[in-house]
Amino acid sequence: MALNKLNLLFVVILSVYFSPAVESVNPGFKGRITQSGLDYMRDVGLQVLKEEVQKLKIPDISGDAHVPVVGHITYTVSNIRITSFSIPPTSTSLTTKTGVGLTLASTGISLSAWGNWHYSNHGFIHISDSGSFDASVSSTSLMLTLRIGVDNSGRPTISMTTQDCSFNAGYVRIKLHGGASWLYNLFSKDIAGVLKSSINQQTCSLVMKEVNDDLEMQLAKIKVEAHFDKTAWINYSLVAPPTFNGHIDTAHKGEVFPAGTGPHAEAPFTVPVIPSDPDASRHMFLWITDYMFETAGYVYYKAGVLAYNATQDTLPPDFKYKLNTDTFAVEVLLPQLNEKFPNMPMQVNVKALAPPMVRFTQPQVNASVNLQIDVFVINKDKSLTFAVSLDVVVHGSASLGCVENAAGGSSLTWTVKLIKTDVTLKRSAIGKIDTDGLAIGIEFACKNMLVPWINEAGKKGMPLPNAGNVKLQKPVIQQGQGFVKLGTDILYIPSE
Repeated sequence: MALNKLNLLFVVILSVYFSPAVESVNPGFKGRITQSGLDYMRDVGLQVLKEEVQKLKIPDISGDAHVPVVGHITYTVSNIRITSFSIPPTSTSLTTKTGVGLTLASTGISLSAWGNWHYSNHGFIHISDSGSFDASVSSTSLMLTLRIGVDNSGRPTISMTTQDCSFNAGYVRIKLHGGASWLYNLFSKDIAGVLKSSINQQTCSLVMKEVNDDLEMQLAKIKVEAHFDKTAWINYSLVAPPTFNGHIDTAHKGEVFPAGTGPHAEAPFTVPVIPSDPDASRHMFLWITDYMFETAGYVYYKAGVLAYNATQDTLPPDFKYKLNTDTFAVEVLLPQLNEKFPNMPMQVNVKALAPPMVRFTQPQVNASVNLQIDVFVINKDKSLTFAVSLDVVVHGSASLGCVENAAGGSSLTWTVKLIKTDVTLKRSAIGKIDTDGLAIGIEFACKNMLVPWINEAGKKGMPLPNAGNVKLQKPVIQQGQGFVKLGTDILYIPSE
């Protein structure tokens, strides 16, 4: 009984990238699969298993038997195919095994099969006959233990030993049809016994092959890094072995790092501690710390992405205000600039002085970024004349969400709202500046330029670990001190 779709029972595990590493540090990202999540995947797996088992081909069986009148015969049972298969969900469990992994136990398995039979005798006069048969197997039990570990690259491993599989095809009944079936049914018990022995021996061997070869090969292909964009990737490898205690808890690195294959320095941030939480009300939970967002800001800052030189040519086509000293806003906020450089184009350079700060709190997500804004006028020869330099701290808040992304997985999204700006004059070449008035103008510019840019990235969001056919359903987000908690049920969508 080759369990080609056995991985369906563990696909939810893959959805949080089951890849323990050897180093033990505070995780930037945690995952949990609850017992209800395992129960759901058990039910999905059993349904698909039922469909797949009926496609299996059982090897031909040969044997010897003694038949009254005919004498000693050699028989072959061939072209065996499964016609029905049933595993009651109520008598099947998928549970955790402390320090090991998972245990699948099932009783009351039944199946029926159809095939051909043929015999020949060893007497002086050669006699042979053939026909078809029906077989039924009932009162069957199965017990599997799946050992989950890790390889040197931090990816998951899964394995079984001969002691980890037990299969007992309880009662086997065979009915022969065709030929002198009434006579040959006298030795059907012999065939049933051989068939039972063959099923018992082959099932665990085939299951072990599926797990140790096929499923292990699939796990070896799991990527523990998710592509975010051309600048950044996300590391989801685990920093501690998973724990099995009625549910599966996993602890992941949860760090955003620069795109590319070369080594990179650790981001200089402390990972907040995620408190213990016994919640098991949903199929799956994810705890995401603000460390993930802070390392993202650090990567973009170091890459120089958080810098922008604005001229009239670089502004969005639909931006209705001109970068010119005669613009009404400039005349009001920087009258000295208009007086000294009338009707001249401007360039405004904005750059982050430090990585953005992100803090998760229970009522909201707080964010801030420290910017330097340098204002220039553009001369006729395209050279720049410095006017003023400002130190600006932009404070905002954010709300979080979860959406399906283009890759078929899910992403954590955000929407930012501007709260206020603090403006300090660093240097001026045009005299005294009214920073209070400038703060109002900069807030206006941030609302119309910076915030839309951040929110456009927020629509795409940060990709969460993805297991392909597993979708998150009705996610609920709760915020804590230093982390956000995502609770969700899961939906398995079969491949077409």
